[in-house]
Amino acid sequence: MLYPLSGWGGHGTMFNQSTKLELCKKATGAMGSTPGNWHDQQAIERLAQHIPFETDPRTKAECIEMLREIVLRAGRQIDRELFGFEARQELRRLGLWDRLGNATAS
Repeated sequence: MLYPLSGWGGHGTMFNQSTKLELCKKATGAMGSTPGNWHDQQAIERLAQHIPFETDPRTKAECIEMLREIVLRAGRQIDRELFGFEARQELRRLGLWDRLGNATAS
């Protein structure tokens, strides 16, 4: 049986049950994440994506500081593979990429 998952791979994309379970595992993290870790991962992702587009210098500095605090507090429990391209680039630019869990040579 196929299931629609809007927003994952395009609007109305159909996935079978095993693919849906794999996507859910990837979204929640392979490191046995808790709901708190999931929220931290989402906050890191969204802040990292937002920072390059922030025009106000004070707000940008506050966003960077918030991002650093979250990464330093919870980064080791969050799998790097969960982050998208834009977030990865910004985390690398800010020197925070190595503070995330599941370290690999990248």
